[in-house]
Amino acid sequence: MSLRPIIIGMNNPISDVPEHALWPDPPNCAGWRLQQMSGLSKHEYLRAFERRNLLIGPWLYVRAVKAANDMRPELAGRRVVLLGAEVRRAFGFKDNAQHGTTDLFSTTWYFLPHPSGRNLWYNDPANVKVAETLLKELACTPSSPETSVRPFLRASPTS
Repeated sequence: MSLRPIIIGMNNPISDVPEHALWPDPPNCAGWRLQQMSGLSKHEYLRAFERRNLLIGPWLYVRAVKAANDMRPELAGRRVVLLGAEVRRAFGFKDNAQHGTTDLFSTTWYFLPHPSGRNLWYNDPANVKVAETLLKELACTPSSPETSVRPFLRASPTS
C-alpha cells in the first residue's frame, strides 16, 4: 500500500482516465494549480501525490456519496486532502470552513477549497500560502504522527 498523501477532487471534465485525475496539464487546470502551489516539478508532483477524483463523468451528489463510502476503507491510516465543499460533503464532513484538518477513523483529513480557478479564496495571498505550505509539507513529510502538518493548519486563520 502506498503511503503517499492522496488528493481527492470531484471529477475530470477533460478525461475519464483515472490516472488523469488532477493531472498538472493543461495550464490553469486544477492539477496544474496544485502542482504550482506545491513548488514541485511536474514529475515530482506526480510522484509525491496519489491523485483521485470521486467520479468519472458528470458530478451527481448521490453517486459521489456512494463513491466516497466505497473509497473510505482504502483511506484508513492515510493522509487525505479533500478539495472543495462538494467533496467534503460527499465524505460526510460539514461545509463550515474553507480549510482545516481533522483525524477520524485513523485517517488524517485535510480540507482545501477546490483550486479550479473559480474559488475566490485563492485570491488572498495569505490563503495561497496556507495551501502552499500544506502541499509542500505533505510532499516532503513521511506518513507518521510525529511529522504532521496539523499544527500549522490549526494555527492558521480561517476565512
